Amino acid sequence: ELVFKQPTDFLALLPDDLPQPFTNKQLAQSLAIRPRLAQRLTYTLHHTGTLDIVGKQGNATLYQISNRPEKVPVV
Repeated sequence: ELVFKQPTDFLALLPDDLPQPFTNKQLAQSLAIRPRLAQRLTYTLHHTGTLDIVGKQGNATLYQISNRPEKVPVV
């Protein structure tokens, strides 16, 4: 059971072997989930301040774990 008390707790959902930076496709492959679910995960983590958008690789957005996650309360 996972308990999320602060935004950085959500990082437990990301695999340890995920390259930095990474795309939604890489995240989906690493977690063995559909790309659409990976998009939802990165969208949520980005809006909690735990992921930063750091560029593009072709049409794909590149994400990286933030060095400065915002203090956003988890409800």
